[in-house]
Amino acid sequence: TAEDIDVIAPQVRLERYGAGEVVQRTGAVPDGMRYIVSGVAALSAPVDGGGEIVIAGLDRDDVIGLTALTRQAAAARVVATADLAVLFVPVAVLDGLVKTRARLARDIGQEIDNRRQLARTAFERAGFVVPRDSRMIT
Repeated sequence: TAEDIDVIAPQVRLERYGAGEVVQRTGAVPDGMRYIVSGVAALSAPVDGGGEIVIAGLDRDDVIGLTALTRQAAAARVVATADLAVLFVPVAVLDGLVKTRARLARDIGQEIDNRRQLARTAFERAGFVVPRDSRMIT
């Protein structure tokens, strides 16, 4: 709502990343969610034996840092593949929003499930064993 924007706007910030910059590190607990405003990024995860597999490309309106609300470390990494602009929303703001908006909490849960499926599919297509780690999201 308009009231929400007035309350939230001073607490969010625009972040910019250049191609090749890491937006989310594997093993880091996200300090908030980042909503892509423009640009593209690659979501990838480590594989046994070294290296990593690209799970998905992320672009406008995709979210980085889905595990922020659960305070879990992300098992995937996000790297800007072109100039990237994201709107950063801190955990404290997200906590307040999901407490009063059950639909928002459900939407985030659904996106977490979607990311798990993307990871599962990417690992299977590449011939790797699908990790049991339920944090295979970001």
